[in-house]
Amino acid sequence: MIADIVSRIDQASARADELEQNLMRQQAEASERLAAAEEAEEAAQQARTEAEAAMAVEDTEDDDTSAADVLLGDEDALADDATDQQLEDRAESDAVAAEQTAREAEAEAERLAEEAREAEASVDTSSSSTVEDVEELGANVHRQMVALHELEGEGYSLQEFYEMVLGNSDFLDDDGDVDYQALAFRVQQLRAEAEQAEVRDEDVQAE
Repeated sequence: MIADIVSRIDQASARADELEQNLMRQQAEASERLAAAEEAEEAAQQARTEAEAAMAVEDTEDDDTSAADVLLGDEDALADDATDQQLEDRAESDAVAAEQTAREAEAEAERLAEEAREAEASVDTSSSSTVEDVEELGANVHRQMVALHELEGEGYSLQEFYEMVLGNSDFLDDDGDVDYQALAFRVQQLRAEAEQAEVRDEDVQAE
């Protein structure tokens, strides 16, 4: 009976740890998506600046060509026509390519921004769900501790029994009300400490 109770407490602790790790992973992924969205937004702004500069160059080429036609004689103008046309075509091509790059960068920035918003919303939902799940696990741990107290805690109040088994009773107030989330995390902490101690012992034995 006692072994079953202890096993249930350990299972609840393991589940709380799993929930916490899963939430941390989601938070890390959301942070990565947000950083990617911010970088994409900066890239889009840079691409838009370059596109505007390319458009300005194209306009300048058109203006310069018109002025040259007036200043140069017919023969000079005809001699420069090919070069002027090449410059105009290149400027136009550069402007079109820069505009396309800017649009693609802006679309990518918006896509990543949407993914970041969805990830943040998912974290908010998971966070609320995790709190509820951990509180439920804490309530389960409390039920197991009460059962264990009835079997092994004769002569001790429940608060004293908590202090003896778990090291403190900070999650239990004077009225006997339990902070289930704090209780679950306390058991989780003790489980992690036990696992670390086991690893240290194995390392010592291996030396």
